[in-house]
Amino acid sequence: MLPRFFLVLGHQVRGQMVPAWPGGGRGQRSVGFDGDWVAWRLVGSNHRELARSAAAFTDAAAARAAVAVVQARIDAAVAGTEAVRGRWGWQLSIEGVVVAVSSRLYQRSRECADSLATAVAGLRVAEFRDAVPRVRP
Repeated sequence: MLPRFFLVLGHQVRGQMVPAWPGGGRGQRSVGFDGDWVAWRLVGSNHRELARSAAAFTDAAAARAAVAVVQARIDAAVAGTEAVRGRWGWQLSIEGVVVAVSSRLYQRSRECADSLATAVAGLRVAEFRDAVPRVRP
């Protein structure tokens, strides 16, 4: 089974995002408006999250377009690591813009590097699971 993209629906009120995005131990990157937003997650065949969008988008179409850019330009992506509160996280940038981040932080840099390699491989071949984000109950 190939890795899959899922869309996540969230909401922002007065700069507070629910769920916090991109999360995973990082500070939130608020959208420029209050209301609903959409982001993407990449999950592996075992349903573990491999990566997530660094940003949130105005709607599902914008999130899908962002995924298309990441997949088309994955070979041009620049990987980097970041230290957040004594742990390691990775990020992928395209033309200087961070487009994807690790879904969580790691205690060891080697775990972070392994996660990055798995995510990049998944981003190359992943397919969409849902065209419309699911509303959380």
